Amino acid sequence: MVCTVRKTQCLVFLKDQFGIPRECIEPVRDANGVTALIRQDPEGIGQAKCFDPTEQTPQEACEAECTFLDLVMNPPVTNAQGQVNPSVPRCVAQVLDDPANPNDGVHPGECADSSSQPLAYDDEIPGAPTSPDFYGDLAGSGSVTFDGSTHVVQVTGGSISLKTPDPTCANSPGVCRMRVNAVEVHYDTFSIDGHAVSGLKVFLIEPLDTLAFPIEGTSEVAFVMLSGTVLNATGTVDGERVSLRVQTTSEISGIYDWQTGAITLGIDFAGALAGQPVSGTALLTTNQVGNQPPIAVAGADQTVAATDSCEALVALDGSATTDGNGNLSELLWSTETATLGSGPTIQASLPIGEHRVKLSAFDEAGAYTFDELIVTVTDETLPEFVAPAAEEQVWSCEPGASTVTLPVPQAVNPCNSDAPVVTGQVVSVNGAPASLPVVDGLVSLPAGTSVVEWTATNDNGSVTITQQVHVASEPTLFATKSLTVGDAVQVTADGGVRGTLMNVGTSPTTLRNDVQLGDVFSLPSVTVLDRAVLASLHHGGAFTLGNQVTIGAIVADSDFPQPQMPVLPAIGTGPGVNLEPDQTQSIAQGSYGNVVVKSRAKLTLAAGVTTMTRLELSPQAQLVVPANGSARLFVRDQLIFQGSVTSVGPSGSTVTAPLYLGFAGAETRLSADFWGVAVAPNALLHIETASSPSSPSARGRFYAKSLDVQAGVRLKHDDVFCSAP
Repeated sequence: MVCTVRKTQCLVFLKDQFGIPRECIEPVRDANGVTALIRQDPEGIGQAKCFDPTEQTPQEACEAECTFLDLVMNPPVTNAQGQVNPSVPRCVAQVLDDPANPNDGVHPGECADSSSQPLAYDDEIPGAPTSPDFYGDLAGSGSVTFDGSTHVVQVTGGSISLKTPDPTCANSPGVCRMRVNAVEVHYDTFSIDGHAVSGLKVFLIEPLDTLAFPIEGTSEVAFVMLSGTVLNATGTVDGERVSLRVQTTSEISGIYDWQTGAITLGIDFAGALAGQPVSGTALLTTNQVGNQPPIAVAGADQTVAATDSCEALVALDGSATTDGNGNLSELLWSTETATLGSGPTIQASLPIGEHRVKLSAFDEAGAYTFDELIVTVTDETLPEFVAPAAEEQVWSCEPGASTVTLPVPQAVNPCNSDAPVVTGQVVSVNGAPASLPVVDGLVSLPAGTSVVEWTATNDNGSVTITQQVHVASEPTLFATKSLTVGDAVQVTADGGVRGTLMNVGTSPTTLRNDVQLGDVFSLPSVTVLDRAVLASLHHGGAFTLGNQVTIGAIVADSDFPQPQMPVLPAIGTGPGVNLEPDQTQSIAQGSYGNVVVKSRAKLTLAAGVTTMTRLELSPQAQLVVPANGSARLFVRDQLIFQGSVTSVGPSGSTVTAPLYLGFAGAETRLSADFWGVAVAPNALLHIETASSPSSPSARGRFYAKSLDVQAGVRLKHDDVFCSAP
């Protein structure tokens, strides 16, 4: 038998005819720096030896016993540019049979108790020899020709070792890879042309990768070794030991039977000895099967659905695996990246995707084969909503039904990054059934409570949640302390509805005679005088009604939604501005001190934020602002507003323009027509009668600590500067 071991350095160890060490010759290196071997001395009695410099010095190796050791030099390993890699060992020591102990040989790959290693996916036949799958002792007949004379010779022994990790070619139908680990042929003693030849042995120098082809309808698989395969021949001629290289002269063909383990093989080789041609043949069969490999059976491909954990528990069953010798030792399950477990049947958790699962079968002789199946773990999980709110509060810019923006709940696919499609449908509005689609988060809803069904959909299906949406309209008048509405005040809005009033303070709400209002919300007590018309009254305290009062609904409600009082920026000081009558001036955004704009004068504000410590806008005076409403004006101490806010129209004409106006003082009046938003969080804000009774005195929305709307004022709700669509 042949045991192959790889070492890192070589020397030549010579003995004389009495077996006494004669000299040591250090290794020589070729042009590529690779150790070269001197196989024999001129007398033909030298024996070469490899040694491992991590374990021995050259002298120790030289003095050590080196019987029954032969050497082979591997071809150099080169890269794509033809450069030799000097770090790859090329010296291979081969242990020869000891004539005194012919049965002490070990199988290739089992030297020094090294264990079998599973074949890698990318290299189904490993680079180094491994334990065989098929091996057995050979017998047969052959011939040897020397210098034209042919002698029929009996084959007295030999062996063959095959590495066939896929012995049935089941995982690669039609053709599969295999390796011939070793072939060794022993010829009987014979005499040819007057020379006595004994101990002739022909063997494969190093393992050989090749291809195998299943023979249809049988358990036999054919394999070939190409013509020109290098073999080594050793023996004694007339008592002297000889060693030479020979090559196969034709394809070496063989057949193995994966059910019985039987192997047949034919060999033809030729070379030269002492300048004379030498050739031989052999037709061999296994007279004793040393081993039959296991036949791994991993089972049929599987498709399994993942659970919410994004994995599937897969049952793997290799119980149909067999071993012809009955010495199956281990079944190992693995994927391309991980070991799953061992045993005939296991359960393994696999993530979503396609997995090539390998079943590796080992027997006690070290033979190894494999089978594979494809396990496809499918993603059939439904989408999930991420912490959806059971209720949402939204604000509309207009009283009555208007378009509001609903926060669309976030949904995810638990097992992939693709976003599910989320759609919404309003199914109930203030208790009445409805069917209103939510498009990009937008839907037209009245004030009150609506029910929305949100549905998240992916390729596997959909899930639906229900959410209550409370819609509140931005109030036309909002007070945080007290609210008073004078006689005959009208608060209207587009669409034939009336504007909303809200008082969330502690001082009473007073609604005087003949008012015409929309929804009224008041935490403190409410007094409604004669002939008032209200869409509804939501009260948190007591209420008193005068004569002939018309109210659509009266609701005890102290938990109605409240808007946030807008916050004013910090207001600094700066240069003053004084415009006499008919003067005009433009100022940049920034901070100013006392600003006075007298009758018929025009002060033009730039886009952005402008602050003043005091503003006096006289009757017929104008603040000119950008038409797009981009100017913001904030006054700190005193605000006298008697003029108008205008802009330049498309044809150059003067048109009314909206203004966002904030006041940080304690009391002020809007004594002229106003369009926009007025914010006075610390003030009593008076809204006074307009100069033209037939048109609205003020348009927009008004936020103040206390609000006092003078008798006869006509207010119209406007969504200017509203954050909702």
